[in-house]
Amino acid sequence: MVLASLTDVIEALAVGVAIGVILLALAFALWDLAHRHDIHGWRKAGWFVLALVPLLGPAIYVAYRPVQVADVARIDEQADRAQAHATAEALHKLADLHDRGKLSDDEYEAQKSRLLGG
Repeated sequence: MVLASLTDVIEALAVGVAIGVILLALAFALWDLAHRHDIHGWRKAGWFVLALVPLLGPAIYVAYRPVQVADVARIDEQADRAQAHATAEALHKLADLHDRGKLSDDEYEAQKSRLLGG
């Protein structure tokens, strides 16, 4: 009798965890859709309807949700900023070497041109 009740408890716990995961995925899908500014109109409505389909909807949304344009733009902007900072640092070092007489005018101009892509 104790073994049967332990099995029932484990089974109920497994069902509870499964329902919790499904509800969490549904909550994520609906929250993400509501806060996205790059999806509008019927496309957004379609994703909402799909997300509400039991079991499959949230899983499909999480697996195939569109990449946010803002995320891609932000990553590109950060990379551009990092590249600009690295170029500015290299130019500053070149200018310092030139000012101390370690680089000739021709060497300085050649390295500066190489760094600036010209």
